[in-house]
Amino acid sequence: MLRKFGCFFLDACVVLTDVFQNKEYKDKVEKFNKNISEENIDCFTTKSVDNECKNRIKQIIEFAGTIVVNLKLKLAHKKIIESRDRGEHVFAPMAETDFELIEQIFVEKHKELKSHDKDVYSTEKELLSALEHWAVSFLEENIRSVKTRSFELFFYNLTDELMKICTDFQRRFDINKSLLDPKDVVPDTADVDAIKGIGIEKKDAYNVACVKKYQTKNDIWSVFVSLDYKDIVLKADELKKHQVLCSDPIHAIHRLKRIYRKIGEPPSKGLIKIHLI
Repeated sequence: MLRKFGCFFLDACVVLTDVFQNKEYKDKVEKFNKNISEENIDCFTTKSVDNECKNRIKQIIEFAGTIVVNLKLKLAHKKIIESRDRGEHVFAPMAETDFELIEQIFVEKHKELKSHDKDVYSTEKELLSALEHWAVSFLEENIRSVKTRSFELFFYNLTDELMKICTDFQRRFDINKSLLDPKDVVPDTADVDAIKGIGIEKKDAYNVACVKKYQTKNDIWSVFVSLDYKDIVLKADELKKHQVLCSDPIHAIHRLKRIYRKIGEPPSKGLIKIHLI
């Protein structure tokens, strides 16, 4: 019954937390996924959110690629000098002295990210740390073997590791997309402007207004689920005045149940009682 009564629209940050497995919100999203599976609730995204997710995944993959390229160029330069000094015509093998340069490269990148917004760049930081851990661990494990400490093998395996990570991102997004039906909703301009008026940026206001439009057109309670506390979740009461409901993922199912329990009617009849929830 609850499935016919309401649905969820997911913000990009919720979808991408599932894709990137971000540590900070991973447990909340996993709990949300469990709840919607048990209750068989429909989940959607707007076309705008779907495009934002695609662009973000592309951005992360490109970021990871620049890390590997930067590491390879700087280590290659070091190895060329070492080979020349030894009178050899092949790359010098990876050695204990390479840990210092690897540390410098990753510390430099960590410093660069530290100056940026925590929420926006949390995925980059986690990915950077994962690649750093792999590089150091692989070198530690193979430093004593002439066969496995070659420069070429090091970067072959590092690139392979990166490909596994990026393929996993895309796989999880494809799975999400197969479960989430992107809705091509065109919101009312007046609603977008009104929602912007309470301090919500245009992109988010557009998505929230889309949810309102879908709710009105289909006469089904539609809850916008977000991890954006500053611009969405903490403005739930203000958004309610615009006939839009939003929620943190971990509370979303209970928000929908509360609507069913306290109102028990579709939006066309129940919106006048929205203050009860």
